[in-house]
Amino acid sequence: MKSSRQISVISSRLTIVISGAYNRFSDPFLAVLASCNSAAPRLQIVFNYSRIGIDNSSYLAWSYFHRCWQGSEIGIERKENKQCRQVTLSFFVMAMEPSSSSSGQTKNISRKPKYSRLSQQELPAWQPILTPGWVISIFTFIGLVFIPIGVASLFASERVVEVPLRCDDQCLPSLYSHDAMTCIKDDRISKTCAVNFTVKNRMKAPIYVYYQLGNFYQNHRQYVTNRDDKQLRSKADANEVSKCHPEDYTPNGEPIVPCGLIAWSLFNDTYRISNNNKDLVINKKNIAWKSDQKAKFGSDVYPRNFQSGGLIGGARHNESIPLSEQEDLIVWMRTAALPTFRKLYGKIEVDLDVNDEITIVIENNYNTYQFGGRKSVVLSTTTWIGGKNDFLGIAYILIGGLSWLYSLVFLIMYMMRPRPLGDPTYLSWNRNHESRRR
Repeated sequence: MKSSRQISVISSRLTIVISGAYNRFSDPFLAVLASCNSAAPRLQIVFNYSRIGIDNSSYLAWSYFHRCWQGSEIGIERKENKQCRQVTLSFFVMAMEPSSSSSGQTKNISRKPKYSRLSQQELPAWQPILTPGWVISIFTFIGLVFIPIGVASLFASERVVEVPLRCDDQCLPSLYSHDAMTCIKDDRISKTCAVNFTVKNRMKAPIYVYYQLGNFYQNHRQYVTNRDDKQLRSKADANEVSKCHPEDYTPNGEPIVPCGLIAWSLFNDTYRISNNNKDLVINKKNIAWKSDQKAKFGSDVYPRNFQSGGLIGGARHNESIPLSEQEDLIVWMRTAALPTFRKLYGKIEVDLDVNDEITIVIENNYNTYQFGGRKSVVLSTTTWIGGKNDFLGIAYILIGGLSWLYSLVFLIMYMMRPRPLGDPTYLSWNRNHESRRR
């Protein structure tokens, strides 16, 4: 169907009407290109309902059409024929950009963005060409750096002296070995026990005392979020307990400070350590992060109504000491990511020599039996790398060894089968052409 003014092209997918063009298209983008080539200022596309992605196709068609008539106002019309189940989109030029021969009275209307080297991606760039020599050199350098670091880390970790002692099973009386819950909940039963060990390697001060818990999920979402940071920081927000249910109010309706399950479940076992029947001082100062003390716990916030409900969770707080100075609470409130974790209890600031007889007297108060948890006390020294951790050294050595292995493999491959960089004979179409010639 053809006329002097307009061409209508009908296909099984859509109908395209282009002013001044004559062709048959099955895709609107080809029609737009034909409209551009013929300088036709009007494009009409009729979509059937069955066509998928009408919105995306119409947007892309408009963008192509707008690009063809850059500097001109583009109009859009949309008509829907529900009876025929069709949508007609018309794109047409409303205002043409004036030609160079015009008098300049017509205002130049353009949506073309301002040119910049950044928007056109013409900024200077450097793209290294990884030649075989560079690849071999990089892997060799990585091995030279990583392997010494890994060896030094392993030696430092081996110098750490660590003594872990599990105490939850040893601190149960023999009568309650199969009924731990009765023992831990009955205040009339003594929960004091002693654990002895002999120092096998000299431990230099400071010696860090940790308590270790296992099968304790501090990273549980409801547990982690059960606190109010505003209340911990400022006395003015002492009544902010909206996030702390069920440990938010006492039975009398008084707000609990600090509120929430984390503070409520504070670890409350105590340790007394002696060396050859001479008590050692456990320093519990400077065991928390300074940033936590200054930014998260206020110096004007004091405990109030804590552990005064019907169910007692863990340790109690001294109501005359502000939260910023209760470092055992600050350490506990920094929740652990894994179910087995250690937290710092204190520091021993004297050396322990070989064959010293150490006695740890433990008050077994913390109930881990109800959820199948484990409790241990750990004495450990440190080095420049921190505590005992072989993983870091092994990881460095493994990465460095693999890098050397890769460099050796690449070197052998390059020596046995060298080839010029950018040899066009290795292009797929050239190789296919040579195989056909053979």
